[in-house]
Amino acid sequence: MLIEFLTKYGQVLCGYHVKENERWMKIKPRDCERFFVVKVDKKDGTYPLLKELGLNKNGKPIKGQPRCDWVIVYYKIDENNPNNNERVLCFVELKGTDTGYAKEQIKNTIAKFKNHFPKNRLDVKDNYTIRGVIIYMP
Repeated sequence: MLIEFLTKYGQVLCGYHVKENERWMKIKPRDCERFFVVKVDKKDGTYPLLKELGLNKNGKPIKGQPRCDWVIVYYKIDENNPNNNERVLCFVELKGTDTGYAKEQIKNTIAKFKNHFPKNRLDVKDNYTIRGVIIYMP
């Protein structure tokens, strides 16, 4: 349910290089790791994902509703012991300044996801560990 939601409403970025504010970041997974990146924030607020999460109205960002840049859906696969498999939703904000505000952006986006996906609506297989990361890029 979560993956279908993200791929339907989010902008899925392909590959291991992602760009934000004219800066590039490279993500290099190990052999046992899989991930995909979903763009959450767009300055003009036009992504359908923002509307679905209640972060925009009539195609415009809602003031006072900060949001992070990306969600990385991460999987670590242990073929020898499936009980060690990991599923992580990593909420990412890139910042050159104002890292304090980045914390609010991540917290608010996580809260919106939790409201949209209450535990009783998620299949057991869709349970993820939730993490927030601020990447400082001066």
